[in-house]
Amino acid sequence: MAIKRSSTTISSYRQLSPDALQSLAVALGYGPDCKNGDETPYIKYILSQYPGKGTLDDYVQLFVKVVEHFARDDGLNGKGLTLRRTQTNTGSIKKYIDTLVADATEPYFQDTPPSSDVREIAVTDTVLLILGSWTLMQSYFIPQRGEKRRILLAYCMNHGKDFSEALALRETLPNLLRKSGLLPSSKESAYIKEGATTFYVKDDDKDPYQSSQFSLHPSLGSVESLEIATTTLNAFKLVSLGAVRILWTYNLSRHMLLSKHAKKHYLELFALPSALSGGPDKTLRDIGISGDLIEEIQQSYANLFNPKKTFFLHRYFGSMVGLRFWCWCLCCSSLRLRDRQLRKLKTESHAHGSIQLTDSARPRYDPGLGRLMNAKADRWDQTEFENLWPRIIALDAHLSGSRPWSFWVIFRDRRDSVQFWTFLFGTVILLLTFVQVFLGIAQVVGSFN
Repeated sequence: MAIKRSSTTISSYRQLSPDALQSLAVALGYGPDCKNGDETPYIKYILSQYPGKGTLDDYVQLFVKVVEHFARDDGLNGKGLTLRRTQTNTGSIKKYIDTLVADATEPYFQDTPPSSDVREIAVTDTVLLILGSWTLMQSYFIPQRGEKRRILLAYCMNHGKDFSEALALRETLPNLLRKSGLLPSSKESAYIKEGATTFYVKDDDKDPYQSSQFSLHPSLGSVESLEIATTTLNAFKLVSLGAVRILWTYNLSRHMLLSKHAKKHYLELFALPSALSGGPDKTLRDIGISGDLIEEIQQSYANLFNPKKTFFLHRYFGSMVGLRFWCWCLCCSSLRLRDRQLRKLKTESHAHGSIQLTDSARPRYDPGLGRLMNAKADRWDQTEFENLWPRIIALDAHLSGSRPWSFWVIFRDRRDSVQFWTFLFGTVILLLTFVQVFLGIAQVVGSFN
């Protein structure tokens, strides 16, 4: 049963009682004393997934109970708030669902009789929605377009089993996340078919059981090096030379995934980095999302959008003549791309190229993005980016294999120096030829006069 989510995110955020709001922030790991607003984007995102059933306070209370059940007892207590965290996180997801199905006192499910089939469906859908929202992989925990739940399907695929929801739900939450193979890791591999390597997620694969970790991800729906310079691989070059469009997502596991949809390539980037710091990062680590992966994701924004440090003279004179608005250098071009992407998120655009997003799935502006994008870039190194490295290699392979896709791109594409200088000199010679022809015509006309 598909769950319909509410789109009244901001108004719901204001209507939520202060006690429920504080309980949710504490359960997520922020602590009761957070006053800098870092928790706001994460909480707004969670409330945007509210299915509209029952009251918002009841849903938040249930959300807190689920988080407290599956998170470890990490001592995040304060100001009289005592979290009921226990070691029950070692139990299976199915066991917890069965407990709620039989619980006649749970306020959120009062409209369904305990131990009934209707109650089981409602509890399963709601608990998995909460787990997906909390772990930042919501679209994989609920059915999409009539498909099976992707995280359960991926778990069965990884174990060579036919799809069985009951089999996957017998796992604990950390085991389900780890064994599904959906999170970026060094074990991801590309799909090899007929000698050709496909490094992005294809939208025309018929067989869901392929020998590829990338194939575990649905459609948007080479030789590895140990180091890649950020000046070689960055968001601007992927957009301008590789014809890649940037798509912001709330799904953590799709960060830096190169997808293909309707013959267009998309670079998917996680849009809620504030949920990876300030408290929630420890809670997420407890359920199986490693701290190394979180650090890699945070560093990747600077590598993509701030790949090269601007020289002092460039900054000094550039501010006088407005270089940032027209200069073709990598620094200025990356700055303009960064500003466009942040502006797009601030205006809450509904459309992402040819992809139309629902209100609840549409990423909104997270102030943490700007800070991470402006941080100092580091090289793409296999040691530093162990989990994201297969995706980095996939992006580099796509960029290396792409060819100029418009006339003006040829002037900016200097990867093939022979092609660039040949085209440049050819263009100059062509212009001189036109000038010579024009002068010849003028000379003939002048002789008649």
